[in-house]
Amino acid sequence: MSRTNDVPASRGNEAGRLSSLGPAAGAGTRRWEWVALAAVLVLAGVAYGWDLDRNGWANAYYSAAAQAGATSWRAMFFGSLEARNAVATDKPPVALWVIAASVRLWGLSPVSVMLPQVLQGVLSVLVLHRTVRRLGGPRSATVAAVVLATTPVFFVLARFNDPDTTLTLLLLCATYGIVRCARSRSRGRAWAVAAGWFIGAAFLTKWMAALLPVPALLAYLLLHPHLPVKERRTRAGAVLASALVAGLWWPVLLWVLPAGARPFQDASGGSVWNLVFGSDGVSRLASATVTRANATSGAPGPLRLLAPPFDTQVGWLVPLALAALIVPWVLRRAGLVRRTGRDSYLLWGGWLLLGSTAFSLMSGAMHPYYTVLLAPAVAALIGLACSDLADAWDEPLARLLGTALLALGGAYTLTVLGTGHREPGWVSPMVTVCLAVAMLLLVVPATRAQGPQGPLLRGAAMTAVAVSLLTGPTVFAVATLGRPVTGANPLAGPAPSVIVAPYDQALVHFLEAQPEGRWMAAVPTATAAARLQLQSGDPVLPLGGFTGHAGSPTVAQVQAWARQGRLRYIVLAGPYATHPSDDPAPLAHSNLAALIRWARAHACVRSVPGTTVRVIDLHGTCLATTSLASPGLGTARA
Repeated sequence: MSRTNDVPASRGNEAGRLSSLGPAAGAGTRRWEWVALAAVLVLAGVAYGWDLDRNGWANAYYSAAAQAGATSWRAMFFGSLEARNAVATDKPPVALWVIAASVRLWGLSPVSVMLPQVLQGVLSVLVLHRTVRRLGGPRSATVAAVVLATTPVFFVLARFNDPDTTLTLLLLCATYGIVRCARSRSRGRAWAVAAGWFIGAAFLTKWMAALLPVPALLAYLLLHPHLPVKERRTRAGAVLASALVAGLWWPVLLWVLPAGARPFQDASGGSVWNLVFGSDGVSRLASATVTRANATSGAPGPLRLLAPPFDTQVGWLVPLALAALIVPWVLRRAGLVRRTGRDSYLLWGGWLLLGSTAFSLMSGAMHPYYTVLLAPAVAALIGLACSDLADAWDEPLARLLGTALLALGGAYTLTVLGTGHREPGWVSPMVTVCLAVAMLLLVVPATRAQGPQGPLLRGAAMTAVAVSLLTGPTVFAVATLGRPVTGANPLAGPAPSVIVAPYDQALVHFLEAQPEGRWMAAVPTATAAARLQLQSGDPVLPLGGFTGHAGSPTVAQVQAWARQGRLRYIVLAGPYATHPSDDPAPLAHSNLAALIRWARAHACVRSVPGTTVRVIDLHGTCLATTSLASPGLGTARA
C-alpha cells in the first residue's frame, strides 16, 4: 500500500467520506470550501482596512520608531525611537521592521503604518484555516477562520500598530509548522526547523509572551502517535535548537556591543536581559502593581477574562472553547465516532489553558489587548468541536451535548450584552431568539433529523447557532470602525475615543530652525516626544522613556549633547505640560525629574511666541550663572 508524505489529516477520515459520496460531491465540497475561505478573507480585509487613516498614528510610540527606521538603517535595526539612535523601544524589533519597511516603500502616513497590520491580520486568518484544516477538515477550518476574524480584540489589533498582530501571525505559522512536522514522514525535520524559526522570530517580536503556547506545541509533537518516539524527540530538539538560534542572536548581539555602540533600550536599566527576564518577562507575572480591580487591568483571579474589560474583547466564546475540550472524550466514550483528534484538542487546549492562566493571574501591567494571543486557540477549539458534533449529528447524545454547549455559550453572550455596553438595542433580542431556535432544532427527534427534512433542519440549526454566538462579538468588533482608536490601550467596540490634540504649529515652526545633525528638541516621556516627531518629521529626543522612569538619557549625557551643539531645547510637554515650574508627583524621584530640575536651574526657561508652551533653552542667555561646561556638574547631578 502506498503512503503519502503527510499523515491523513482529518478526524473521521474526511477524504474517505468525500470519495464515498462520488466525484461530484467531493468537488462540490472543495469548491464550497474555497468560496467560503475567499469570502472570509475578502470581508476581513475590507473591514480591517476600512477608513484606515481614521486611527491617525494609533500608538505613536511605535509609529515614531517606524518613522526613524524608515530614515536610518541603524535605527531600524535597533528599533530606535528617533534617527539619532539615543533611545530604543522596550520591545525587540521584528514587528517594527515590517512597519518601517512599509514606510520606506510608501512614505510616512497613517495608512503606510497600519497597512502591514491589515495584511498580517488577513494572513493570520488564512494560516489558522490551513492549520485547522489539517487537523479537522474543511468544516472546522471554516468555522475557526470566521471566529478568529470576528473576535473583537483581534479585529481592533488588525487595524493598530502594536506588535501583537505580528506576534499572533508568527505563532500561527509556528503551529502550522509543528503540525506539518508531526504529520510528515520525509520532510518533518525541515518543518521542525521552520517551526523553530517562527518561534524565535515571535520571541523577537514581544519577548517572553511568545513562549506562552510553546509547551503546548511541543507536547503535541512529542505525543503525536504517528511517529516513533525517538523521531519525535529528534524533531522536538530541532524545533528548540532553531528557536534558540533565531530568537537569541539579536539580544546576544546587543549584550556584547559596548554601550556607546547601541541605543539605550527603554525600561532596560542598560541591559537587554532586564527586558527579557524583568520588565517584559517574569516581573509582568509577579509584579505587585495590580492588586485590585481597575478599568484597564481588571483584577487578577480565575474569572478575570470573563469580567470587564476583558469580556468584550476576547471573553465572548472563552467559556464555550474551554467546555469544548470535553467533546472528544464524550464522543469516544459513547463510541459515536471512531476517531477524534484528541491530539488536536491537546494542541489548542494547551495553548488556551496556558495563555488564559498566565493572563488571569498576572499581577503586573495587564492590558486587554494582550489577550489577542488566546483568540486563535478559542477559534480552533470551537471549529474542531463543531465539526466533531456535526459528524455525530444523527445521534441524540451528540445533539444533547451540542445543546448544552450552545446554552453555555449563549448564556454568557447574553451576560456580556447585558453589562451596559453601547451595542445596538436589537442585538440582545436577536441573539435570544436565535439561541432559542437553535436549541429547539438541536433536540429534534432523531427520526425527523434522519428523514427528508434532515438537511434543511441541519442548515437551519447551524445558521441559528452561528447567529446566536457570533452576532454579539461581530457587532461589537465592527463598532470599532465608527471611532478612532489611539493611545497605548486599544479597545474594540463603541468605547469612547481619546483624542490628543496636536502640538501648536507655532511651536513646530519655532523648533524647526535647528541645524542638520541636531535633535529638533527633547521632550519628557517617549509618547509625547513621538507625537512631536511624527508631526514635524524631525528627530526628537525622548526623556525618561515610555513611563518617564527610564534611566536614560542622564543629566551628564544631556549636558554633553548641549555642549556639542546637538541639543538646544527641552519642551515642557507630556507630564510637564501642566507642571512647567515643578515636578509631577509620580516622577518626583526619577532621573527625568533630576534632569528637568538641573535644566531649569542652569538654563533659560522661556515661552514660545504665539503658544502657551514653555521650553528650556540650553543655549540661552540665562546660562551665564552656571556654564554647561562646568567640570563635575554632570557627574554630581547624574
